[in-house]
Amino acid sequence: KELAQIISLVRETYCVSEVAEAAACVSFSMEKLIDTVRCQVKSGRELLEKTLKSKGIRFLSSCANFVFILPTKEENEKLQKIFEDNGIAVRFWNFRGQETIRVTIGTEEEMKKIVNTIQNA
Repeated sequence: KELAQIISLVRETYCVSEVAEAAACVSFSMEKLIDTVRCQVKSGRELLEKTLKSKGIRFLSSCANFVFILPTKEENEKLQKIFEDNGIAVRFWNFRGQETIRVTIGTEEEMKKIVNTIQNA
């Protein structure tokens, strides 16, 4: 247990197993799957950005599978609480004095939960 704790201090943040790496390599040849996922990510991202815009919450427009929210201090505290209360895992950090929240685009169901949570805040 002690050794595992020490090793966890130096392991890479997003390390993956050889099996996961092999599966990723195979998936690159699955064009139909890639197109489907690309469309789902775009749809989820657009839904999240539309919701944030309607609530007046600043964010960085994105072409990736995530959106950076740039909340005020009050918004950050409120969002942190509602995400935690609703079991939504996002990443909070301070970048050069600006609080940010990184929301990864998930499944349609996950995005609806995130959007409903934000709308009801």
